[in-house]
Amino acid sequence: MNIKTLICLLPVLASACNSQLVPGDYAGRELIEFSLDCSSVQVSKATSSGAENVLSNVQIAVYSPAGFLCASGRMSAGSLSLSVPVESAGYTVAALVNSPENLEGYSSASSLSGIKSSLLDNTDANALEMYGVASNVTFHKGETCTVPVTRFAAKVEIDKIVNMIPTKPEFILKGIYLINVNTASDVSGNATSPVWYQKRRFASSETNVVKYTSDIFTSNLAYGASYSTPHYFYCYANPTTVDTSSPTWSPRFTRLVVEATYNGITYYYPVNIVGSQNTLESATSYIITQMTVTGPGSTDPDVPISKGNASFSITVKDWLTGFSQTVTY
Repeated sequence: MNIKTLICLLPVLASACNSQLVPGDYAGRELIEFSLDCSSVQVSKATSSGAENVLSNVQIAVYSPAGFLCASGRMSAGSLSLSVPVESAGYTVAALVNSPENLEGYSSASSLSGIKSSLLDNTDANALEMYGVASNVTFHKGETCTVPVTRFAAKVEIDKIVNMIPTKPEFILKGIYLINVNTASDVSGNATSPVWYQKRRFASSETNVVKYTSDIFTSNLAYGASYSTPHYFYCYANPTTVDTSSPTWSPRFTRLVVEATYNGITYYYPVNIVGSQNTLESATSYIITQMTVTGPGSTDPDVPISKGNASFSITVKDWLTGFSQTVTY
């Protein structure tokens, strides 16, 4: 799993107590310095480079064993010092990254489950919202405390498209995008109240979500040739377990769609983005390593086609592994 960790360093310095806590909760407080330690994994969105683990806004909150807010703050220049009790067990440490939510507004550990995230609130695809919590923490002088932080988003990737249509028609790639996209999630990664975009087809008018979900371009792909520019897209968890292609909207699988013209006729090559649980999960990457096209696609981007005309396999890996596969149509 590709996660980030909060490293808590404990220098010795006494400070005042929080009135929300009973005396036993805050005896022996020390000033704790919090810093983030995360590897810099570089990825690209279409043809642009960027870091998926950019940390533009880091909030930390500490809750007492009784569940009350003990201390909170925002990191500045990668560091933060908070006064918290030491040598006492049962504390909860929460971290919220790149989010417009105010973590200090969650005054109890039990209220953290109410934190919601929207893909549209991410600053861009290179500063994705993240959340993490460490439970039953005991702060010790000179020791470290790690808190895993995972992304709300899932990543969908396609690495390569190959034209193997035996009749050798003119085959022009016109775009790659996601449809049936959820943009809402809670801290557990569940899409409890999905907010859907790109319903059944690409919608250029939905500009808020387009930057995460689509790349429109033109590339003439000769017989036997490969288009090998990786494309990366972002969406939130989709809890739908039963698919449909009905023209009347209802929740359904998220799909990655390759759009192309075949002798001047537009066809679509959709791939369902689901993992082993038949759902799309947060903090998970779904990778189509290669799509091989051998014939006409679907006339509707929301209607899967026979794999006699395209083949693929999907790999889920890194972040958390959802799938990695190649496909042949």
